[in-house]
Amino acid sequence: MKTLITTLIAISTLFKIQAQDITGDWNGLLDVQGMQLRLVFHITTSDTGLSATMDSPDQGATGIPVSSIVFKDDTLDLQVAPLGIRYRGNLETDGK
Repeated sequence: MKTLITTLIAISTLFKIQAQDITGDWNGLLDVQGMQLRLVFHITTSDTGLSATMDSPDQGATGIPVSSIVFKDDTLDLQVAPLGIRYRGNLETDGK
C-alpha cells in the first residue's frame, strides 16, 4: 500500500512539473500605433535557469536578448530592458 501511494505521489509530481514546462516558442502580437507586429520569444533552460531571445519577424529582427525572465504561479514575465519591452503571459492548460 505504501508503495502504491508513493508511486501515485511521484507520478502526480511529474505531471505537475511537466505542466510547468515553458520552454519553447511563445508567439504573440504587439499593438503599436494601429499596427500589429508579430513577436516570438524562444525560451530555453540550462543549469543556470531560464533564458530567452526575442524575434520580431515583421521587422526582420532576430535573436534579441531578453534581459529578465520570471515564471511564477503560471505567469510568465519577460523584459527586454534596452527596448522598454515587457511581455506578460499566463500558462493555461487545455484540460487534458
